[in-house]
Amino acid sequence: MFVTLFCAKLDFATGELWFSNAGHNPPLLIRRGRLVDWLKLPPGLVLGALPGSTFRTEKIVLEASVKAFATGAAQSDDITLLAVQYTGRSAPVLAA
Repeated sequence: MFVTLFCAKLDFATGELWFSNAGHNPPLLIRRGRLVDWLKLPPGLVLGALPGSTFRTEKIVLEASVKAFATGAAQSDDITLLAVQYTGRSAPVLAA
């Protein structure tokens, strides 16, 4: 048995997002004025595959809001959605 996991910690005051990956698909990153892109994840084996596995942590700084969208593709696996809109120090919003 194994589990895929994307784990992240967001500092609402600075917009810094620390994250690690355990074999999960990368989330989409939407930044103002730029194309939508996949977040570049550090390599990571699925959880439970090998005892003692280690996982690297990376950091980015969020500067634009994240929007939920669908591409019209048929569902072929589980669906998970977490949308985070970072609006700066004054009014952080977290929606799941």
